[in-house]
Amino acid sequence: MIISLKNTEEGQAVTVNAIETFDVPESYGLTENAVSCDVRATIVKRGDGYDMKGTIAARVFLLCARCLRETVFDILAEIDERLITAAGEDIDDDVIYVKNEVIDIKPALKAALLLNIPMKTLCGDDCKGLCEKCGFNLNDGAHGDCEKEIDPRLAKLSQIQKEV
Repeated sequence: MIISLKNTEEGQAVTVNAIETFDVPESYGLTENAVSCDVRATIVKRGDGYDMKGTIAARVFLLCARCLRETVFDILAEIDERLITAAGEDIDDDVIYVKNEVIDIKPALKAALLLNIPMKTLCGDDCKGLCEKCGFNLNDGAHGDCEKEIDPRLAKLSQIQKEV
């Protein structure tokens, strides 16, 4: 998302209200790789650079870490970045540079989104997960003889438990 800051005077604000779509790497565990985000930001000229503040909102679909059901997760991330006017070559990768009074804010927005995707998502705090033996979703209720089966390696422990 390219923003022109030409003719922006000290203290003057440029408002950004847009819908932006980001491609998210598969490693983040989303069920859809393209995420549409609502971006609301203000860029204000301050001294030798600009301050960008705002929010990025998105709804992502993740798989529950226990039962593998699709789960909806709403993200509301804060954006607070300092944009520095570039005098030549970019020196630091962690700094956003403004060149010729034009800036691409998409990398900063994408970083804010990715940093707010949870590493592990549950469909609910009471999620029971999957049966270890057959893969049945235990949130759907009880299922057959699979629950009653005892691992033959632990059968002796079961007998000891009955004696005590």
